[in-house]
Amino acid sequence: MSPPPRVLLLGARGRVGREVARALAPWAEVLTAGRAPADHVALDLGRTESVGAALDRAACAVVVNAAGYVAVDRAESEPEAAHALNARAPAALAEACARRGALFVHVGSDYVFDGALGRPCREVDTPRPLGVYGRTKWEGEQAVLRSSGPHLVVRTSWVFARGAEGFLAAFERALAGPGPLRAVEDQRGSPTWARSFAEALATILERLRGVGPRGDLDPGALSGLYHVACAGGASWLELATELKALLRSETPVQGVPRALLPQPAARPPDSRLDCSRLAQVFGVRLPAWQEALRACYASLP
Repeated sequence: MSPPPRVLLLGARGRVGREVARALAPWAEVLTAGRAPADHVALDLGRTESVGAALDRAACAVVVNAAGYVAVDRAESEPEAAHALNARAPAALAEACARRGALFVHVGSDYVFDGALGRPCREVDTPRPLGVYGRTKWEGEQAVLRSSGPHLVVRTSWVFARGAEGFLAAFERALAGPGPLRAVEDQRGSPTWARSFAEALATILERLRGVGPRGDLDPGALSGLYHVACAGGASWLELATELKALLRSETPVQGVPRALLPQPAARPPDSRLDCSRLAQVFGVRLPAWQEALRACYASLP
């Protein structure tokens, strides 16, 4: 029996990274890269000159980049830090993977869009980011898509998970108090459970020749951009209302326009993702976000 494929995972302690490690564990040897003592491979993404040596030490068939600068508002005052992690680091990783024949998988963001289309965004739609975070994520995606090696850019949206900081934890805290919980009513996205995203990614990788145990698809021929998000769309108000019902909270939920909750970074008013290409190419469909939210709370953190 051949040994399991090695996957190097960056951002293993984030919402997405934790679930990716879990989803790949049944058939892959997952190594983590980062600056924590527990990481298998030491790697500082702020020092891109060290990327090649880290990949040589790992000797992996696949590199999954779930790391990045995700503080959307703080990025407005720290553009260089956001650019370093969201643009320069993916470019260096993609180039290093191409030189070594490794598949590079990069997690992208719905915030590359301006949200003005009035419909779910497709992979062929032109990104028009509104802020530093979205712009640096778009620059990173473009660098990966220009890579000469096999690569996948997997965009997702409004990722949630239990036991982690983020909007779900903030909503939980508000719903445990007297309220009201004020939630934006005129911004829409595709809420996506981190586990649903990770399981979809694992299914994709399983099918790639030289990567997963099924190996019936050529990764080079399928390189490119895919949207990976739960089905349906929601506003923050709709998401908060669904969570209120799920938690059986008595706290009132109040919808407010974005203009009444100003933030340093502009958000796209409608960044829902159309995932038709994912279904057509890989036969992968994620559950509706409401179903995923219920499954999230029925599972262990």
